[in-house]
Amino acid sequence: MQPAEVGLRVDYFHDSSDEHLRKLGVDRASLPTREAWRASYAADFVRPMADREGVALVWELDGRPVGFSSADRIVFGRRPSCTSIS
Repeated sequence: MQPAEVGLRVDYFHDSSDEHLRKLGVDRASLPTREAWRASYAADFVRPMADREGVALVWELDGRPVGFSSADRIVFGRRPSCTSIS
């Protein structure tokens, strides 16, 4: 996921209902602001892949985004913690 695309992920969580966030196990109060989340992703994106806090990708169908996946708590050479949303 390129920094210009991270809004897909940020908006997904910020625009979700409280009920939906509860189903995902997400506490709205723990979400960073949209601006802080974008800035954090941009700062992480410029690091070498092995030094990043996480990675994300956009799922596309016919050139249009239809979902995303993210992974964090990565230890290279081991399995990451992954989340997929579509």
